Amino acid sequence: MNKKVLVTGATGFIGNYTVRHLLASGYEVSALVRPESLTLDSVDSFRTQARIFEGDILDPDSLEVAFRDQDAVVHAAALVSFRPQDKSRLARINIEGTANVVNTCLEQHIPHLVHISSIAALGGQPGQEWFDETSIWVKNKRHTTYAETKYQAELEVWRGKAEGLNVCILNPSLVIGPWLPGHHSMKIFSHNLPFYPSGGNGLVDVRDVAEAVRICLDRKVKDERIILNGHNLSYKEMLDRLATHKGKKGPAIALPRSLAMAGVQVLGLFNRIFRRNTVFQPRLLHSVFSKAGFDNTKSVELLGLKYRPVDESIIAVLQGSRVNG
Repeated sequence: MNKKVLVTGATGFIGNYTVRHLLASGYEVSALVRPESLTLDSVDSFRTQARIFEGDILDPDSLEVAFRDQDAVVHAAALVSFRPQDKSRLARINIEGTANVVNTCLEQHIPHLVHISSIAALGGQPGQEWFDETSIWVKNKRHTTYAETKYQAELEVWRGKAEGLNVCILNPSLVIGPWLPGHHSMKIFSHNLPFYPSGGNGLVDVRDVAEAVRICLDRKVKDERIILNGHNLSYKEMLDRLATHKGKKGPAIALPRSLAMAGVQVLGLFNRIFRRNTVFQPRLLHSVFSKAGFDNTKSVELLGLKYRPVDESIIAVLQGSRVNG
């Protein structure tokens, strides 16, 4: 089993859980942390056990020392944003940053790279509702910039494979788990909505994602792309389950797609006039009215992954902002 592992994005949601889970599993873990993110709070959960390196995936020179003599790298650093004004940052961090990680792995002769991607990178045909690892990216106007950059990041990883790097790509669905209240993955838990969109999505517990990383490292899984998805649920089902555990009533009003789209257009105009930032955009809204399901067969059969019940994950979120995996 490879023992020395570097995790990029170690202070982020998935990265933090991965660092702690690998430490608990006996790995010698190094954490790559941007200087501006290096605070006692950000590394408190692992600072006494992990070796911490200051570095930035946009600064290749800062990666050399951290990557030296590692048996594997887990690349969890990424920007998740749906704001139009973050387009260039998304491209730099998700594409250029991944290219720098791949290049440094090749230069340092790292034996194994596990890349944390997203179901957003699966693409698919327009109107496609069921996705597996063979889904083909077809560029269309409904893809968010985030999705496009995660797909391009995967191309950088496959380019690394072509140049001799052993790689494994993990594609989590919507990742949930106890974390900071303002994080994008937590926003669905902070509102009691009276209405619901007609679409659906996949959910996966962040602790199951960390476990999948461990298994990939233990078994040295290479040349694979694996969807991580615990449950396919409609947004109505998600909100109903959340409301039940809060002791409240679930949403009873179906939100008309046409009304929601009109509202986004008006809000977009308002924000342009008054130069305000917004996360709302038609491409993002299309997704919550789309019924998407994700096949987890490969993760179960190849990795032997056992997913937590969705209610267990929701309860864990509601009980605290952070828990140990």
